[in-house]
Amino acid sequence: MEVGNLVGSNPTLGVPKSSSSEVNQTDFLNLLTTQLRNQNPLDPVKDAEFLGQLASFSALEESKTQTAAIQKLANSVAANTGLQSLSQASSLIGKHVEYFGENNETIGADIVGVEFNENGLQLKTEDGTLIPLGLISSITGQSPSSTLTAAAAAGTDPKPNSSTEEDTTQV
Repeated sequence: MEVGNLVGSNPTLGVPKSSSSEVNQTDFLNLLTTQLRNQNPLDPVKDAEFLGQLASFSALEESKTQTAAIQKLANSVAANTGLQSLSQASSLIGKHVEYFGENNETIGADIVGVEFNENGLQLKTEDGTLIPLGLISSITGQSPSSTLTAAAAAGTDPKPNSSTEEDTTQV
């Protein structure tokens, strides 16, 4: 009498096919159960081989879990770094900066906003120009236009020595 005919010659009999190309824990345990159910009783699977397969799969599952946790941590750190950079760049709003233009000329602009887009963190000027942070060559305390606006609101002259008259008396 042939044992293979009684038990079945298809070792994957009764194991559902997974919808993805990866084997999950349930698929693995179903495969092991089916393998044990359909093994040759005269030559059973050795304990060491069975435990080795189980240990390998457990290590793979743990590795996947650790990889997912590390990726989540990396995403969190990247988001935190982005927020810190955005916060630091926002401190430049209301400041006057000088930056290098397309032909390496120095251009001055007042910063009115900060934008984060596919090109990274950029400063937004009054005319809508976006300046990458790497092109900034200098930053001054206040933009000239905000100084004039503040002085006008206070009713003072923003440049007290700028309107003094020259002495035109000749001797």
